[in-house]
Amino acid sequence: MSLAKIVCPLCFGTSIHKYHKEKHQQHYLCDTCALVFVSKDCHLDNKKERDIYLLHENDLQNDGYVSMFRRALAKILPYIDNNKNAKILDYGCGYEPVLQQILQMEGYKCDVYDTYFFANMPNGPWDLIISTEVFEHFANPAQEIENIIKNLNPNGIIGIMTSLLSAQIEFSKWYYMRDETHISFYSLKCFNWIAKRYGLKLLYCDNKNITVLGKA
Repeated sequence: MSLAKIVCPLCFGTSIHKYHKEKHQQHYLCDTCALVFVSKDCHLDNKKERDIYLLHENDLQNDGYVSMFRRALAKILPYIDNNKNAKILDYGCGYEPVLQQILQMEGYKCDVYDTYFFANMPNGPWDLIISTEVFEHFANPAQEIENIIKNLNPNGIIGIMTSLLSAQIEFSKWYYMRDETHISFYSLKCFNWIAKRYGLKLLYCDNKNITVLGKA
């Protein structure tokens, strides 16, 4: 696809350059918001993407998967003061809502939403919206982020788990890039842009895989 036809799916900018070619996927870097993304002509169709998700062994019996969630929650829940009465949504929960189950075992209430498996958005708004290992799958990150923000209460919190690009990562060898359902990649610079663009505060970022944003 010609560069002249490429538009960033986050900021809709056209200052784009080729970043990396991996088999049939072409990655681009946006000079405005710093998003690295796969061009839409290289995206999987919905059926193939859904079929891949169904192959994931994501359940409470997967100790590594559960531990990943618990590490994320340890960083995110303090931003709602570990309030058991907080209204929480798992945005992009997958076919087996493990995060919801973990939170419920800890005494929290948690709703779920997923475009493929739980497509009816529950009634919000929410005090905390958590999105774990989801942002990298967004074909339209601007639309998804705006949907999250509009469903937040005033002073609401967004907890995000997605592996971040940094200067220490060699993209061509990065395992995270090799998953063909991963089509949007973020960095601290990109999340700073998102915070500024949407009037949010960047409350926390470990520059690895956990980012917390809050309504300003």
